[in-house]
This record gives sequence, structure tokens and C-alpha cells, in this order.
Amino acid sequence: MTLTIGWSIRFWLKLALFVFVSFSSSKLFAQGGPPLVTDDPGTPGNGHWEINSAGQWTNNQYGSNYQFPLFDVNYGYGERIQLNLISSFITTANYGAGSTSGLSLASTAVKWRFIDEDRFGVAMSTYPRVDFHHPLSSANPAINLPGNRFFLPFEFAKKIGKFGLNPEIGFASYTQSSSEWVYGFAMSYEFEKEKEILFEIHGRNLVNTPDRELFLNLGTRYHLTDQMMFIGALGKTITAYPDDSISLITYLGVQLHF
Repeated sequence: MTLTIGWSIRFWLKLALFVFVSFSSSKLFAQGGPPLVTDDPGTPGNGHWEINSAGQWTNNQYGSNYQFPLFDVNYGYGERIQLNLISSFITTANYGAGSTSGLSLASTAVKWRFIDEDRFGVAMSTYPRVDFHHPLSSANPAINLPGNRFFLPFEFAKKIGKFGLNPEIGFASYTQSSSEWVYGFAMSYEFEKEKEILFEIHGRNLVNTPDRELFLNLGTRYHLTDQMMFIGALGKTITAYPDDSISLITYLGVQLHF
């Protein structure tokens, strides 16, 4: 089957190549990851944990979706590998139709950073992910889509002064729905030491169709202690899939390092 890549995919591929070849060496910097959707090549470090405990609220014309609590647990296996597990408790409330709740799918991933910025001028990683049903996850399609998902992305990162650049592009395959190209670009600005403003544009394109979703996000990371930071973001879809709706998404939580 021939895969058709839209204008937006070609743009992000060119942007990622530009970032890869354009700049000189500097320290690895974490642009993506929670509270953003786009991920980056950063890892917690050998034997270290990064745990994100948060809530996410999505509102549109049909109702609301609440993920609380939402846990994103990461462990550093060596300096270049990160093990990840994500799960949440989901409540959906459709206007005029009541609400329903249940446990999300399990999402597991392994990140491998195979190029370091301090040696090559840019950091690069891959982050294969599987989202799958398990005995405790809800079978209600209002909570979880049927079937499982495999996602193969590649992340890039580069710091230029107080700015961090972070493109990501990947391919998502679903067992019971159409495949997608997924892409994003995150940017950070460190206005004080360990205090960041974040911006993100993130999109999805259905394979062999013009259907796409585009999402804008603005967030922050703010260190509270040596081991804890506040993370938060507010985003909005500006283009939605035909069977979906424009949504406002809020993410609030804390990130622990130890």
C-alpha cells in the first residue's frame, strides 16, 4: 500500500533535517514530554525515576473527558534508555447522556537516545510505544477505543541559548482503525534557572486521506524543590477530524525526580 504524506508531514521532515544539520554542539535540554504531547530525547539517568502525577480535562461541544489520576512513570536504565508506563482513570460526561468511568489502556514504551547533543550537535532518539487492553481496562468504547495501538516515533532536540527546539515525527498503527502520521514541534524558553515557558504544535494525519487534526499548546515547568516541579499546559485543537470536535485541553500536575 502506498502511503501519501501531506504537506504538513513534509514540512516537519524538512524541519527535523534542518535542526539536525544546522547547529554546533551544546548540552542536552528537555523541551518535550509532560505537560506537552511531543516527546524529546531526554532520559532520567541511570537508576533514576521521573514520575508525573497529573489530571487532564478535555472539553468540547459534546461533553467532557477527565483523566484523573493520570500517572506517567519513567525509569532510567543506563544513561540512554528510559522505560515508561502510563495509565489513568477516565470519566466521560456527555451532555444530556450522563457519565461513565473506567480504567484506561496500559501504555508502555522504551526510549533509546542513540545520538547525544554534546557530541554531535543534536540529540536523537526513538520511543516505540504500545497501548493495549488489559483485564482491568474498560471495554466501554466511550472510555477506550477498541483495539490496540503501536507507535514508532523519532525525536530530535537542540538547545540554542535559552531556547530549546524539539521536533518529533512518527507512525501510529491501530488494530481496529486507520493508521496515522503523527508529528509535533515543541519549543521552550528558560526565563529563569529551571523555570520554562513551553510552546507546542502537534498534529495527526490519517494515511491516504486529507483528514487531519492540529493542536496548539502553551505550558510551563516550574521547579518547586530539587525533586519536584509544577507542570501545566492549556491547549486547543484548531483543526479536528471530521467525526470529532474542536476541544480545549487542560493539563495540571507535578513531576517528581529521585
